[in-house]
Amino acid sequence: MSTQTEIPEEDKHRYVSPGVSLPKLSLTARSFLRVISCAALYFPVTYYFPAWYHKTIFLYICWYFCYDTAKTGGRASPWVRQWTIFRRIAGYFPALLEKTCDLDPNEKYVLGCHPHGICIGAALNFATEATGFSQIFPDIKPHLVTLSGNHRMPGARELLRYFGTSDASPENIDYILQNRGNMVIIVVGGTKETFFMDHKAVNLVLNKRKGFVRMAIKHGAHLVPCFTFGETFVYKVHHDVFPVGRPISVVQDSNPSREKIDALHAVYVEQLRDLYDKHKERFGMENIPLTLVD
Repeated sequence: MSTQTEIPEEDKHRYVSPGVSLPKLSLTARSFLRVISCAALYFPVTYYFPAWYHKTIFLYICWYFCYDTAKTGGRASPWVRQWTIFRRIAGYFPALLEKTCDLDPNEKYVLGCHPHGICIGAALNFATEATGFSQIFPDIKPHLVTLSGNHRMPGARELLRYFGTSDASPENIDYILQNRGNMVIIVVGGTKETFFMDHKAVNLVLNKRKGFVRMAIKHGAHLVPCFTFGETFVYKVHHDVFPVGRPISVVQDSNPSREKIDALHAVYVEQLRDLYDKHKERFGMENIPLTLVD
């Protein structure tokens, strides 16, 4: 049996460094310091490269760190979102966005997207205009949020920004939900859910995923359950239909209790099940159970 050696009180200062309180810097100040740090490392390494090379790279470094929109809702480009190739892809499956009720543009929304799969439905419906989101839900601005790592890849980060996608961080979601008419789309199950893909069952990682509910309560944003039929069968069945459920009204509370979060989460799960049960027979899934996992 291992024993733990106790450090004498008079010697603890040798092992424990004193805490240092640093001022919290603004986003602009942090970006400036990152550029200076990169420049200090960059120029010695590229001294022997052609002048045009390190000028171009240095300008991109400045752009990369000073114009980071991943935490400010992205910068959607209507021209990029309407590229013809996306409509062609949507027509292949086909991918369809279905409205079950109107959404008031004077409200804010947190839309839960299920299941994760390879996210064909979420990308086509919310990051592009392939299925006509702006015509189906006029005056609602969709913001599909994804892993932070997706927004750190040079080049790819810029493309994702023009789709209107951004970081799935609390800081970014807080920013988006400041304004009415905005909708945050979260693929709740995350990458973990892809490991539960099964052609004989629908397994959703949802039991312990309650952060999106807390954010909805914090901002008074309506919760909207959605389910993509065909997402986990996309290689076998050629359809990807995405019915958007009825919004769940949420009372704003900047510091919701655990009980309030759990209660609203239970309502959300119930409405998600109802949405699945209502539409599953249309796609031959009446014998496929919907199961929640941790």
